Amino acid sequence: MPRFGASSWVWTYPFNHDSDVAVVPRLAALGGDHFELGGEAATKDAERLRLLRDALSDHGMSASVCAIFSADRDLACPDAESRRAGLDHARTCIATAVAIGATLVVGAFCGAGGRDVVFDEREERFERGATALFEIGELAREAGVTVAVEALNRYENNLVNTTADLVLLTEQLDHPNVGIHLDLFHANIEEASVAGAIRRAGRRLVHCHAVDSSRGAPGSGHLHWGEVCSALREVGYDGALVIESFDPSNTAWAPATSSWRPLAPTQDDLVSRGIMFLRATWETSGLTAAAL
Repeated sequence: MPRFGASSWVWTYPFNHDSDVAVVPRLAALGGDHFELGGEAATKDAERLRLLRDALSDHGMSASVCAIFSADRDLACPDAESRRAGLDHARTCIATAVAIGATLVVGAFCGAGGRDVVFDEREERFERGATALFEIGELAREAGVTVAVEALNRYENNLVNTTADLVLLTEQLDHPNVGIHLDLFHANIEEASVAGAIRRAGRRLVHCHAVDSSRGAPGSGHLHWGEVCSALREVGYDGALVIESFDPSNTAWAPATSSWRPLAPTQDDLVSRGIMFLRATWETSGLTAAAL
């Protein structure tokens, strides 16, 4: 059975290790057992990370780190300095994951770099991204964690938009510590079938952002969650289902994520309703499968 949780970005950005550790017991009280730390909080400050690790341990919570790859960290970029910055950020996120007891680092590692590219550069960019990701896979292997590559919709990423792109990229680099991360908000925009995208990812799928078509709580939009959970069961998914949504009142984060309106009465309500819905739908999908 997967774990059910939420990203720190639901409540806070940037994450403050001194005050925002309280998000962990808050998430636990809302029914969550997996916490995802936003990558802007990646740090080498061992004492601050210890506080977060202790909170996660106290609540029996698994964890992941979501790295942020902007244009100046794009691993597929022709600019060597940008790729180097991306590798450095990935290295810090992996170290942060180890320090808090997380086993997974996810992110849109490749293609986050704006609109100033042409289509015929695509193959070269995939090759550069695969080469850099293999190096990150080696760092992950040495640290005992897994890295998962995310596809973003066409308005946020100019290279990796679909599961087909993710399969191509991960097959090209072929590293046991590099898998696929599907965000269902982005898949809802780019895929002909979300369930079909899950099946295409198959056993390479190691992480899932489980939000609905509007990036709100699961069950609040038009995604077919019974089909989603059935497909996840079919591929043997045993990772976490993480609600990644954003607080529109956060002026530091809302513009970057185009979060202009509330998607629930409160952010706590978004998470509690979403986790409750996911757990119930997961159980129902199991009963349906058993009856077939």
